Amino acid sequence: MAAFGVWAGAGDGLAAPAAATTTSRLHWLGSRQINASPEARRFQTLWNLPESVAMQKQLLDKLAGATNATSKADARLRALLEDVLCEEFYAEVRHEPNQPGAAVFAIRLNAERARLWESNRTALPKGIELARVGEWTLLGQSPGANPLLAEWRERIAKSGAPAARGATNFWLEADMDLPAVARVLGWKLELPAGWPRTVFTVVGDGENVLTRGTLDFARPLDLKLEAWRIPTNLIREPLIGFAAARGLGPVVTDTGFWKWTQLGAAPEQMFLWAQAGVPFQTYFAGLMPGGSAQVQALSARLQGEGNAWAATNRMGSFEPLPGVGGVEWKNVPFMSPFVRSTSSGQRDYVYGGLFNLSDSRTNATLPAELLQQVVGAPRLVLYDWELTGARMESWLQITQLFRVMFRKAQLPANSAGLMWLRALTPKLGNTVTTVTQTDAHELHFTRKSTSGCTALELHLFADWMESPEFPKGLHTFQAAPGFGFGGKRPAPTMPPKK
Repeated sequence: MAAFGVWAGAGDGLAAPAAATTTSRLHWLGSRQINASPEARRFQTLWNLPESVAMQKQLLDKLAGATNATSKADARLRALLEDVLCEEFYAEVRHEPNQPGAAVFAIRLNAERARLWESNRTALPKGIELARVGEWTLLGQSPGANPLLAEWRERIAKSGAPAARGATNFWLEADMDLPAVARVLGWKLELPAGWPRTVFTVVGDGENVLTRGTLDFARPLDLKLEAWRIPTNLIREPLIGFAAARGLGPVVTDTGFWKWTQLGAAPEQMFLWAQAGVPFQTYFAGLMPGGSAQVQALSARLQGEGNAWAATNRMGSFEPLPGVGGVEWKNVPFMSPFVRSTSSGQRDYVYGGLFNLSDSRTNATLPAELLQQVVGAPRLVLYDWELTGARMESWLQITQLFRVMFRKAQLPANSAGLMWLRALTPKLGNTVTTVTQTDAHELHFTRKSTSGCTALELHLFADWMESPEFPKGLHTFQAAPGFGFGGKRPAPTMPPKK
């Protein structure tokens, strides 16, 4: 709502007339129908946890508060937002050729709830039309006449629904062109150039949430999908997570963090894994020919600029790793981050992690079945597997510690977000995500999971939900900074660039 809130769309039965350009469509089945479905048997146990219910309440409260300026308007809008979460709805944003954009939202409501929407219509943004056709309450928005709203009213009058149901009863189906939607609705979104059109569906199979979709890019993708070179001598059991990516070097090279490292071009193949036991046993490796020179340069920089910062903030020191051409961050709490160059199969890698212990590498090698998931898919760009519950606990320990070290706000122990993550942790099983290149312009992605999200995604959602400036930013950066180890000190400062 507020320009109809979070919109997207897609799926069987949502096709627009050929004469129009549909920029965004969405169908949400509604939590009421999803919870009643046998395909959501396991998902229900997560959705209905007391901590999940508390998070749903917090989300609706914050959305209402972020949209209206008065508490009276908040209360009226809050009642409508609860229906948006619980009931089935369709939404579409369309731009007709040579015409201003139009938007429409249709939600299935019983007569009592429909009357509530009518009585609370003043809580809606200005310029919103409201209509009732059969079981559906419709909202429309357009600078002038809204042909889309008229079309939907006629369609519902004839067929009883805004769109025909597909063969699969998807929980969520979406077709999103965010840059186009932003232009139509006047949103100020700062999106990277070349943002793809995204089409995806979400449904359950009783035990898992199944997500499938495509990313359609306007320009051809220049991905170098060379044969996998997995450093199997570095990756050891017992694993709780493993990810492999290739062809994304140019994307990583363009990020601010990678530019800061001054390592040159990013690796064309990158690997991330985590081991059970100590929560900080998270490691990475990147295929980088001649990487020893870049690592030596990074080590020298950390021992110079890095140690100046560490001394200012009383946070250990960066020391050389004897004989391996790398550096370790010593005398920091609970972990020993490091980076060094190494080799595997006569190829050079940049290798590092958060816990530099020799016994972190056991005799148990990377499982053959896990390895086959990667090397057996010819056009695979990304593979990510995790035991999400175990990985959740690991990420919580890592992120909370880093917040303390860098004087950022921790997620409060009694916050709805942190209690929700804690409640989910023992109930989350495997999550497997794949991204495959299907043609020059398109990537196809799949996910099979307990909740629909990875541990890190759930953590970021909770961090966002706790932001005091919601919906702006994360709690980590928007809340008052915490104190580092040793009591109150100034916030960390980096030395001036030379």
